[in-house]
Formats: sequence, structure tokens, C-alpha cells
Amino acid sequence: MWYNVAMNNENAVRILYVIPGLNVCGGMESYAMNYLRHIDRSRYTIDFATHDVGGENYVSEIEGLGGKVYVLPRFSLKNIKPIKAQIKNILSENKYDIIHCHMANAGMFYFNEARKQGIKVRILHSHQSKAADKFSHAVRNYPLLWLAKIYATHFVACSKLAGDFLFGNEHYTLLNNAIEPEKFAPDIEARKRIRDELGITDDTLLLGHVGRLCPQKNQAFLLEVFKHILDFHPDSKLVLIGEGEDEGLLKQKATELGIIDEVIFHGVERNVAAYYQAMDVFCMPSLYEGLSVVAVEAQGSGLPCIFSDDISKETDLGGVVEFMSLKESPVEWAKKVVALGHTDRVGDPSELLDKSGYNINLEAENLVKYYDKLLEITKN
Repeated sequence: MWYNVAMNNENAVRILYVIPGLNVCGGMESYAMNYLRHIDRSRYTIDFATHDVGGENYVSEIEGLGGKVYVLPRFSLKNIKPIKAQIKNILSENKYDIIHCHMANAGMFYFNEARKQGIKVRILHSHQSKAADKFSHAVRNYPLLWLAKIYATHFVACSKLAGDFLFGNEHYTLLNNAIEPEKFAPDIEARKRIRDELGITDDTLLLGHVGRLCPQKNQAFLLEVFKHILDFHPDSKLVLIGEGEDEGLLKQKATELGIIDEVIFHGVERNVAAYYQAMDVFCMPSLYEGLSVVAVEAQGSGLPCIFSDDISKETDLGGVVEFMSLKESPVEWAKKVVALGHTDRVGDPSELLDKSGYNINLEAENLVKYYDKLLEITKN
């Protein structure tokens, strides 16, 4: 449900979302935007503080939906002083009722200032199951995560795996990475249109992946898998939707493997829903995930999916899903992908989303109830 109402209501509850980036195709960004689009904006105004806007981003849409976007310096220890100064200014200017932090390693800096300014609802949201991609970043992040928990008043997670990682035995609330069922519903015309744009026939096996091109998402392994897929099914293509720091390395690897002509580096895509329709199999060999939004979107499109078993089993919403160990060889992964490519899509994936609690039309109401409950508690 969209709320086309006055969005600058002076009596509205004011919320600040803290998020690492606002890049299109980012999972955390998709989560936040899905709820922003469906929350009752006559009652809630949501602003965003971020450290990375990037090229294709959600800034104009957020502003069109009544929110402000504050861009702070890139998050690093050397930028802490200017970051803290800007946080102080942002919070003092806006008088927020709630600060909802989706960036756990930055939480303590926002929460500490929020506490000083009397913001009583400070939500720390876990989207992760590891501290960082790199060991050096993990060493930095662990004390920051610990301090964020101290200054937060409430804990939220996208999955049990993510919640247990960050909060341990502490109480936390699960809020699902919900999506719009109607946006991802089966669409034969979209499938034909996108395949025509990509220059592939209906007989071509199209393996798809959506995500930031980075070590965590493990696209280098996916390229090795795809090389073997071509041995079993020569009429195949791999489309990678997203951008990131590993793009150059991945293109180089695809060239070295001799598969560069069969790999489509598509970049950022706003209408990713149509590309799910064009795919035959969705593959996500991530090293870790809290609970991936794109995994929900792929299942919401009815796609057969193959995920690494380092991803939470909660990711399986009841569709056609296989989990495989990254210890298995790329050859074994390739065999599974080709087999899934001959599997029918789920007929009515919206039913999966309803039953598993990932329909945003329903889950947005649960978020509102959660916010209302916290605000009522702090009044007493």
C-alpha cells in the first residue's frame, strides 16, 4: 500500500535511518526503501544518514517521499572527528523520536550523541553474520559493535543467524526483509523483452546473480562454476547485476578463464524485477549473509535458486531452493545449476511470500506496530 498523503506533517514521528550506502541494487538499501515506500507517511517521516551515495542511488526517491538525505564522510577511523561533528548537527537540527541504525559498526557514534540529546528509542539492526570481509576490518569492528550494543536501547535482526551473531543471548526482534509480491510476479512479456535486449534465445540457460561485486558475494567462485556450466550446457550465459570494488578483478578472471564473451557485466539496474523474469536459475555463493533481500526477490519471482550453505537456512521460503557447501567443487555446483535450469518455476510465488512473512504490504504494518510499542514504552 502506498500512502499518498501530506508527508511533512509536523505531528509525524521523526525517524533517522543510518545506512552504509544508498546505491541501487544494495540489499540493505532495498530493505530500507521497501519499508519507506509502504509505511504510513502521514504518521512517520524517515530521513537517511549515509556514508556512500554512489552513482545510481535512491536520493531523489527518498526526497520525493518526504525524507531528507544526509551524506557524511566515508566511514573510517581517520574521519571519526568530522563524522561525529556532523552527527551532532543532524540530530540537534531535527529532533528525532527514533534512530534506527542499519550500520552496526557506526552505531555507537550515532547512539552516543542520540543519548546525549535525549532520543529514547535507539534501535540497532543486525543484517550480518560476520564482522567484516577482511580480518583487519573485523579487528576494527568488534569493539565498535560491542559499544553500539551498549548505547542502543533495542535490538532488531533480519534473521536468527544475524541476531545470534550480533546479540547472542540478548533479546532481539525479527523484522523480515519483505518485498512487494506484485512487483516480482511472473511476467512472460518481461522475460522475452529482457532476453531480446541481452541477445539470447529462449533456449539459452541464463544463470543470474544480483549483488555488490565484492569478496563477500564470492563472484570469483561463481565464474569458476560458470566455466564448467559451459562444458555441460554450451548455450549458457551468466548475467551479473551490480557494481563494486571487484569489478575489474572479475573481468580479468573471466578473461583468463576464457568465458568473458559469455558473461554479461550489466552494472546497476533499477528494474531488477524484470531481469529475474529473464533468468532460469539464480545463484548466490556468498561467504556469509544475514538474510539476503535478493534471495527473497529471486524466490518471489518463482526462480529455482542455489545458495551457499554459509547463508542462513531461513533464506529458504519454501520455493525451489538448494544449499551447497563452498567446499564442493565448482564442477559439482555446475551440475546442480544445470539440473535446476530444467526445473519449473514456482507457479504462484506470492503465496510463498505471504506464508513466510515476506509480503511488505503486511510486514510494514508490523514495523509500525513495533515503533508504536517502543514509543509508548518510553513515555512511561
